[in-house]
This record gives sequence, structure tokens and C-alpha cells, in this order.
Amino acid sequence: MTGPHPADEPNETPAEMLPIGRERPRGGALTRDQIAALITALGNSAHPLHPRAAEELTAIGGPAVPALVAALRTEEPWLGAYHAAEVLPRISDPQVVPALIEALRHPNSNVRWNAVRALANTNDPRALLALRNVADEDRGRTTWGEAVADTARGIIDTRLKENILYRSVGILKTIAALALMLFALSQASRIVDAVRAEVNTIQQTVAGAPTPAPLVRTALPTRTAAPTRAPDPTSTAAVVTAEVAPPVVVAPGIAAVIAGAGNVRSAPQVAENNVVGRIAEGDQIQILAASEDQRWFRIQLGAQRAAESTITTPDASGWVSVSLVANPPAGVPVETPTPAP
Repeated sequence: MTGPHPADEPNETPAEMLPIGRERPRGGALTRDQIAALITALGNSAHPLHPRAAEELTAIGGPAVPALVAALRTEEPWLGAYHAAEVLPRISDPQVVPALIEALRHPNSNVRWNAVRALANTNDPRALLALRNVADEDRGRTTWGEAVADTARGIIDTRLKENILYRSVGILKTIAALALMLFALSQASRIVDAVRAEVNTIQQTVAGAPTPAPLVRTALPTRTAAPTRAPDPTSTAAVVTAEVAPPVVVAPGIAAVIAGAGNVRSAPQVAENNVVGRIAEGDQIQILAASEDQRWFRIQLGAQRAAESTITTPDASGWVSVSLVANPPAGVPVETPTPAP
């Protein structure tokens, strides 16, 4: 068993249920109360929003980080901190790594174990040092029997093997480059020797030949240079066509405005490696399509947008959560994304 024990999960049900995602009221950005409702649902398996709380918080991105960090530091309920450790590495934010390192001192061993696994996905040099301390000092076990120190030690061993393999590949590349350089030098030396021998042969031939009679130079009539004629613009030869990359064309869609900053993804789902851009509050967008579950929009940025807002795909489009769009329109055509090869 590799997850939190059901008996350890809190059973409190919040008195006020705030609709989130496609079911929330139209208009305006997510309020602090709505983000707080998702944080509450994250730590309560009986909450109606619990099954999708992690996905919603990941889609919200940066604005949800402070609440997730606060949940990670909370001792009760521990399940909220446990799941906050899973969500944070999926969001690119400078607060993530320090918060996860601090969670390695959480009083609950389940939270510490999940923080160790979360740091393995950050690729931050500080994480490896923190995991070494856990491997040496942590004696805790999860409620399902996993040793926190053993998990940290396994991650460190895997990183070291990957580092050794990376260095080995680098050494092999260096050796191959040196071999090619030596081969090129040897070939160049052979060519120089051949040219030198040919020059010596020519010199010997010229030295044995009779001296030719001197040439008498005569003056040649001077010729007036013809005036330079401008190219005929109607001539085909005068036209040079330059290949210019076509500009990105904003496809016609439904105009809308972004209500909260977040990530743009290459597919209508949350994954660690599918972030293709960022959007900011107040950006103008064109909604091109909706996902089948009506929880994602495929968009392009409009003319009015923040300086840091960008989408890096070839057609400058990507998928954002409906929760990030102010007044999400109805009747958007549904699109089934083509799966990546």
C-alpha cells in the first residue's frame, strides 16, 4: 500500500460550499474564499470538491501558491499538507522548494514522506542536500509502513546514478571530438606534404627549362567605362524574392478576458511537462474551442496583454482552465485534441 490510510483522513464537512471550476458563478477572478475552499477540500476526502481540488489548484498556478504553502505548514489536518506537497512541484514558483524543504520537519511522517517524493521532482540542488539530512536523521515511518529515510536514500542513489551516466556521456563525447580532431590533423598533414612535393617538382622543372625571351609590353588603348545602368524593375532577373516567415495569425474566436494569472498547457490536462506559456490577469484572448468535459478552453492571446504573457506553440494557441477566464462563454465549439505521438 503506497498512500495515506483512510482511517487517518479527516471527516469534517465545511458548512459553506463554494462552486469552483466550470460550476462557479460567472464573472470575476477566484476569490480567496474559493481558493480556501479548494484547500479545505484537499485535506478532506468527504468534501465534494476533493476529487478535483488538486487539479483545480494546479491550473490556478501562482495565485494558489501562498495558500498551498500555508497548508503545507499546518499540522491538522495532515492530509491537506500531504496533498499540498503533491501539488506544489507542478507549479513554477520560487516559494516551492523552500516550502518543501521546510516540510521535511513536519511532525507527521506521512507529510515528510510525501515532501521527500515532491523534492525529487524539483531538480533543485538544494533538494539533494536536504534529502541527505533526511536519509541520515529521519527515523519515521508512514502509517502504511514506508520508511522516510529509505525513500530519501533511494532518491539520492537514483540521482547519483543519473549524474554518473550524464558525466560518462560527456566524457565519451569529448573523446569522440578529440579523435575527430586528430584524424583531421593527420589528413591535413598528408595534404600539406603532397602539396609541398608538388611544389618541389614544379621548381625543379622550371629550373631545367631554357630562359624565355623577355616580353615587350605595348600600350593598349584606354576604354571608357560604360555608365552603370539601374536594374529594370520590370525585369524578372532584377526581382529577388526573400523568404519571410509568415506571422502568427490570430484565429477568429470568442473574445474574452483572463480573470487570474495561470499556466497555458499543450493539452487540456495537468501534466508536469506540458506548460507552453503564461497568462496574466486582464489579458485579452480569443477562445477557439472547448474540451469535451467543458473544463478547458483552447485560446490565443489578443492584442492587449501583459509583457510576460506568451504562448510558445507554433500556432500560438494553448489550453487554459475555465476557472481562469472571466465570464466564460457558453456554446464554444468542442474540440478533441490530437494525441501526441
